[in-house]
Amino acid sequence: MAAHDEAQPAQGYDEIDAFFAVYPRFTYRRQEPIYRELFRMFGEFNWERDDPRRDEAWENFRIAVIQAFNSTFGSDAEDLATWQRICRCLEIAPIPNQLTGAREVVSRTHVNLVDLLQCVRTGNRVQTFRTLAELQSYTISTQRYFPKEEAYEGGLLRYLLREIENQYHGRRGKQRWKKGKSKKSNAA
Repeated sequence: MAAHDEAQPAQGYDEIDAFFAVYPRFTYRRQEPIYRELFRMFGEFNWERDDPRRDEAWENFRIAVIQAFNSTFGSDAEDLATWQRICRCLEIAPIPNQLTGAREVVSRTHVNLVDLLQCVRTGNRVQTFRTLAELQSYTISTQRYFPKEEAYEGGLLRYLLREIENQYHGRRGKQRWKKGKSKKSNAA
């Protein structure tokens, strides 16, 4: 595991902030991890797992996370500036000047996408992992899963996702599932 030494400047208001603003009775703490805040809100509102209000909030939160990621980093997988923005957040140096080089260096980096988004939102450093197994262990233990189903629909995110609980089969952007596994597996 590697934690980077230099923090990034914090980003302004985004879609996750807008999501929490829909619930003015909840005192949202932006510096806290986004999933921790979501589950804290569920607890404060006494929304159990079978509560339709919780289900609706969960779906809207997932959409907000995807939108915040796309508005923060971009969604065009063919845009060099998008890949370079991610390289800066990951503190990759030197930053490649060609699209294929930037894609390759980012693809070799193991980072939790929720944490990557969080670091831009708060200005904190992002933690990277030496191996996929370390990332998987971290993601499972922290429960910081990125909403996978929507991310596979296209754009940059499909290149960044790593399978956490199910083995990945196929090319990035193509959904092939191991027989007997659900499409609703988790990713980071």
